[in-house]
Amino acid sequence: MPAPTTSGTPHPTRPPAPPTPSQQPRGADGGAVLRSSFGDDVFLRRHRGLAAPVHNQLAWRYDAALAPAAVEALVDALATGGLARRVDRALVPAARDRWSAADHRPAVQHTDALPPGEALAWLRRHGSVPLDPTTGRGWSVATASLTDGGSLLSLVVSHAVADGGAMVDAATRAGERSAPLVLPPRPALLPALAGDVRDAAGQVAEVLRWGLARLPRGGGSRSSAPAPAPAAMPTPSRPDAPGASPTANPGVDWTTPLAVAEVSAVEVADVAARHGGTPNTWFVALVAGVAARLRGTDAPIPVALPVATREPGDLRANATRIARASISPAPSADPAVPEDPAALDLTAVRAACKDAYRRLAQAAAAAEPVPLALVQMLPDAVVGRLPQPPVAAALASNVGELPDGFVRAAGLPARSVTAIAHQVGAGAAEVRASGGGVAAWMCTTGGRATVSFAGMDPDRVADDEALAAAVLAELDRWGVRAERW
Repeated sequence: MPAPTTSGTPHPTRPPAPPTPSQQPRGADGGAVLRSSFGDDVFLRRHRGLAAPVHNQLAWRYDAALAPAAVEALVDALATGGLARRVDRALVPAARDRWSAADHRPAVQHTDALPPGEALAWLRRHGSVPLDPTTGRGWSVATASLTDGGSLLSLVVSHAVADGGAMVDAATRAGERSAPLVLPPRPALLPALAGDVRDAAGQVAEVLRWGLARLPRGGGSRSSAPAPAPAAMPTPSRPDAPGASPTANPGVDWTTPLAVAEVSAVEVADVAARHGGTPNTWFVALVAGVAARLRGTDAPIPVALPVATREPGDLRANATRIARASISPAPSADPAVPEDPAALDLTAVRAACKDAYRRLAQAAAAAEPVPLALVQMLPDAVVGRLPQPPVAAALASNVGELPDGFVRAAGLPARSVTAIAHQVGAGAAEVRASGGGVAAWMCTTGGRATVSFAGMDPDRVADDEALAAAVLAELDRWGVRAERW
């Protein structure tokens, strides 16, 4: 998820490949030690000051009041599962950090008499609470009673602790009161030291194998050609780029704009089918259209598509890879001219997405051009100076249909659920440096779906209203009625 990177969310696509050795969380000795993955490491470094921490948020909306006892029971169950983890720094250079079970149960923060029109501000406020994966305080729960008789429930988790798939799994298990995923206990000092030595040896060996495979052999040839890198995606145009003039003037108090729209899942499926697509491809086209509308361009939009690699019982905190598609948005509509149905055709979007997933699978099967183990060994000061990879102009993360155990996790069936990722404390300069664009998520619960957006471009998206205007205009173009949160 652009820089709320991937709110790692489940995706209907089959995982493209099993994790590579550097992605496997188990220790090099095969023991009961859960090591940080490369994805975990990216987000843990943010908590250490490399950049703004990223928090993932899932929020349930109800038409009735929640029973406090049911919420407390849910939190009790969550405190025994996969979210209850802490990270310990490795004691040996080159070894990966260790995850272990944490004994922490956060208190539920409650707000009374919240007007429905303040729901988005409430989500932003609770999405930015301080979290610390090093102490086990990596997640938080809050509720609100709405003045219209409804209620809200928010689960916020550091992206280092869980991607979207891990959050959904943990909440579903807690809601169903089924067996939780339990992390290994924290090892004593000497076993931890011995395990770190073995893990460091394994990491160094992996890097050496990679380097030796690329040494020139006889005649100057190589024993193994480097894997072809995925096709580079164009970086978002800067504010001074042609055709992308800035329209906003962000002040020092600028925060990432958010917009959440609730729609009929049945209507979305019908619209998508009529235009030759699926709800997922409709969502990708919607996100590309919003990005193009905000940027004032009809040029192709590079879109990042999160794909889950999570398997049943997977203890990894982050298990998401990113496919990249180039989506040509429909030409800008002229209000004086009737809409051309062909302009909203989804067949090309569907083909572009399929090609992106195919290329991701091929990349997973190839050798890494640079071993992730090597990057993970580097200190923060060095990683902070590394060139950043090309950034997509949009991220479209379809969480999909949520399981009933998740929807009813707090006792009541939720009317709808939304997903958002927050770059906590990031100002305009940091967000601008991350590449700009928009990040978006879609969640479906029965007959309702939500599409939520974060405007990552301070020079074009001034506030929530500006972002919501673009989202609602694009939804209206597709003939999909929406209700703002």
